[in-house]
Amino acid sequence: MEEQIFEARIKLLLRQWPIIWVGNLLVQAICALVLWENQSHRVILLWCGVNVLLFCWRLLMRQQFPAAIKAGHHAIQRWAHQYALSGLLCGLLWGAGAWLFFDPQYAELTIFLLVVMIGICAGSLPALSCYSPAYITFTCGVLIPLSVKLWSLDWAHSQSLSILALVFLSVNIFYSRNLDRTISSSITADLANQKLLGEVVLARDVAEQANRTKSSFLAAASHDLRQPLHAMGLFMESLNIQLKERGQRQLFKHICTAHSAMEQMFDALLEISRLETGGIKPVLSHFQLRPIIDDLVSSVSGPAHQKGVSIKVHHCDVVVYTDSVLLGTILRNLLTNAVKYTEQGSIEISGQIREGSVHLSVKDSGLGIPADKHQLIFSEYHQLANPERDREKGLGLGLAVVKRTAALLQLPLDLDSTPGVGSEFSLKIPLGESERIPTVTNNIQRHNLKGLHLLLIDDDADIRKGTKGVLNQWGCVVTCAESAQQALLELNKRERPPDLIISDYRLQHGVTGLEAIKTIRDALDPELPALLITGDTDPALREQLVNAGYYVLNKPIKPTQLKNVVAELLS
Repeated sequence: MEEQIFEARIKLLLRQWPIIWVGNLLVQAICALVLWENQSHRVILLWCGVNVLLFCWRLLMRQQFPAAIKAGHHAIQRWAHQYALSGLLCGLLWGAGAWLFFDPQYAELTIFLLVVMIGICAGSLPALSCYSPAYITFTCGVLIPLSVKLWSLDWAHSQSLSILALVFLSVNIFYSRNLDRTISSSITADLANQKLLGEVVLARDVAEQANRTKSSFLAAASHDLRQPLHAMGLFMESLNIQLKERGQRQLFKHICTAHSAMEQMFDALLEISRLETGGIKPVLSHFQLRPIIDDLVSSVSGPAHQKGVSIKVHHCDVVVYTDSVLLGTILRNLLTNAVKYTEQGSIEISGQIREGSVHLSVKDSGLGIPADKHQLIFSEYHQLANPERDREKGLGLGLAVVKRTAALLQLPLDLDSTPGVGSEFSLKIPLGESERIPTVTNNIQRHNLKGLHLLLIDDDADIRKGTKGVLNQWGCVVTCAESAQQALLELNKRERPPDLIISDYRLQHGVTGLEAIKTIRDALDPELPALLITGDTDPALREQLVNAGYYVLNKPIKPTQLKNVVAELLS
């Protein structure tokens, strides 16, 4: 620490160099002009020439300082000693001016030079005191010869002036040392603060890296984690039709509730991890806001109706410009929370156009949130009204997703809430243009799938069994295989080719579903419809597959979702 403090003091001294030495040359030049008419020109030029040589030496020292910094503490000390020596020589040069130019015949010139010498000693105090030896050597070089010269003069008060010059020297040395200690203390505090800040930044970086590592792991492992959830959902769909007894149905209902909670938590965790790792890229577009809100209201109307809570929508027939899917995620979480924590009264969704933006709010008459908890509720797993961690009251991840998604879309998110009165979450969404809404055609036909021949390629045996069971219940004929080669062998045993290929993206031995589909199409029909299913959540991969002309579903998939997509592809 002491070496760092010393180095910082010398660097501060070096920063004063232009003011000190350029000012020194300028003051000497003014003095030379004043003395020119009454003093020897040769002596004046010699006096100024020596000062110019000292200036050049200082200039050379300045250029050598970076090398001293690299060489280490001892090299910096040697450089500082040289600087103090140059300061002593400069001071002696000014002190010599008293012996060269003080002349009782020219009292005004003598007084002028005396004032200048006292002035440069006083003026150098703040500039040189960051390294007090530099100031002490300089001011001693000026004032000691000056004091001796004053003592030798045969003036009425010259000896008194000589003593006062030494007193002035002592006082200035005292103040210089005090100022040096003050500057050193300030540098010490600054270095300590920098060290502390560095430790804080390091701790923050370590924490952020740990969080990114966790999120990266979840994102990377999402495929393997989704596999069992996907298979479980398929088996549950097959089991649902076979259960007849009331007790069995009740038990199955509990299983479905547990599976749904696990699926919701898993989806929320992956959503957060993808948001943290930059795995989600917004796709901005112009679209009508009302249809999205109507769909969301329809999805929560059942639970709201059971509680006697009404949902009202006002002034939402507007066009906005943002990512429709991500905005839907935000509103779904806000609306679900509003229904969950409102026992009576109403929920209002309203939009107002202000200054080119749509201020969209979700307001409820629920429990409300204390002011000191407004930021806390956006943390993962934090629920104010669920200390017992009841899954039916949610998982505490919805608002964390809301906050991160709103930040990703750069949509300002505000909360206004009063305990016992209710809460209002509001978003500021850019206003869109109706003429720029893309035209979308929807050709989904939920017709009967009975008799269709579907080829299923997946290297996971449980998923093949679960998917086949669901498809068989819909009346489909299913050919299962774990690879394209096995699929061709199995298809040779069939009397008719498949109507559709359903393939997982990641298969055994690094083979992808794209390669498997190409193999089947090359052997049977280049126009054979195909559906890709994947547990990967990488948006770049999804974009690549969609751009290649494939319909892509992400695991885990709900059976009804699979049925609708199959119907659409075959329509």
